[in-house]
Parts: sequence; C-alpha cells; structure tokens
Amino acid sequence: MKIPPGTPTDLVLAYREQGYDDETIMRGLQQQGYSSQQVNDAFNQANQKKQAVAGPVEGMEKYSSDNTEAIVESLVEEKWAEFQDKLKFINEWKERVDSQLMRFDQEIKLLKENFDKLHEGILGKISEYDTNLKDVGSSVKAMDEVFKRVIPSLTDSVGKLNRMANK
Repeated sequence: MKIPPGTPTDLVLAYREQGYDDETIMRGLQQQGYSSQQVNDAFNQANQKKQAVAGPVEGMEKYSSDNTEAIVESLVEEKWAEFQDKLKFINEWKERVDSQLMRFDQEIKLLKENFDKLHEGILGKISEYDTNLKDVGSSVKAMDEVFKRVIPSLTDSVGKLNRMANK
C-alpha cells in the first residue's frame, strides 16, 4: 500500500466535527494508507489548532459579554438619532404641506366669494336690462297707440291743407 503524502490534519478535524472518536479516526486514517507517524502528527496538529482557536474565542466571549450591553446601547442610540432626524424631516415636510393646503383653501374661498359676487352682479344687470326692455316695450306700445290716434287726424289735416293749397 502506498503512503499518501502529507499529514491528514484537516481530515482529523473534519472527522471530529462529524462526531467520531479519536480511536475510530486513527484506524480509519491507517486504513486509508497513512503511517502511524503521519496520524500522530495529524492529531498533535489538530489539538494545537483547536487550542489556538479556542483561546481567542474564549477571550472574545469575555470581551463580548462585558461590552455587549454598551455596544447594543450605542447602536440603539445611533439608530434612534437617525430615526429622529428622518422623523424631523417628515414633520417639517408635513408642516410645509399643511401650510400650502391652508393657503390653497383660503384662495379657493376667495375665488368662490368673487365668483358669487360676479354672479350676483351679472344677475342684477340682466334684471336691470329686462326692466329697461319692458319699459322700452311699453313706450313703443304707447307710441303705437298715440300714432294710431294721431295719424288719422294728421292725415286729414294734411289732406285739408293740400286741398286748400290747390284752390
């Protein structure tokens, strides 16, 4: 059987993560062709890697547990400040829009009042014109009556004058 090159440290770590015990891992690696020296070196290196990783992780846990509250509070305060800034901007925008809406409402009321006054003025003029037309109509009828009475006597008088002039 040919001996594979290198030390199978990564295989030891992988098998440990899968839950195999060290004795089972040793037998499996030797069956794959690794020498006892390679297997022992792999276990030593795997143990060193585990300690190298565990040391900083434990230190980080202490640091993390000591400062977690402060970090969370600072993040919450930062996000709260950002939220308040955005909310302040929205409130300012809302006030501007409300102000513009009030102005538009006032302008619409003024336009309505002006329209109502104009409407009343136009109706007043139409009524006045109607009255004037009725008066003119009455005057024309009166003139018609006068002409009906006056024209026959005027015609007679003109006829008499014409006859006198011809004599």
